[in-house]
Amino acid sequence: MEQRKSRESVSISPINAIKLMISIVLVGFAYMIVYFVFGYFVAWRSEAVRIFYSGDSQDIGFWAKLIENWRKNPAIYPFQFMRGALLGIAALPLLYMGWNHRREYIISICLIYLNTAILLIIPNFLFPDPVRWAHFIEMFLSMLLFGVMTGLIMSRTSQRE
Repeated sequence: MEQRKSRESVSISPINAIKLMISIVLVGFAYMIVYFVFGYFVAWRSEAVRIFYSGDSQDIGFWAKLIENWRKNPAIYPFQFMRGALLGIAALPLLYMGWNHRREYIISICLIYLNTAILLIIPNFLFPDPVRWAHFIEMFLSMLLFGVMTGLIMSRTSQRE
């Protein structure tokens, strides 16, 4: 009898596939925007980062850099979109694990996404220290914001209509 009551109290809402796909696309675009904005306005502000990636210390400006990226490496735009969409898809298990509060879900997503930044605290052979620290600050701030954005976008998917 007790077992029957607990089963009845659990409500499972069906997944709205269209709403879910729209959310994943929005998360993909959000990531792309966050990636380029923080990449330029945080990491690219460091002269060490500019020299490391371009060999030149000159800062040509945000829009000029986007255009240069488009000319030299246009694949970066769909790549970053797909990266964001995959991060959104990776957030789905937590969404459907029964989180009752949006705040808990957003905090969980932020903590998971922040792992990418935390790895940059450890010295490595790939990045000189000034580049590594610039990327740490960029990744920490951008992934925190992106985690909040993903949490807000994806949690709307699970709300009943």
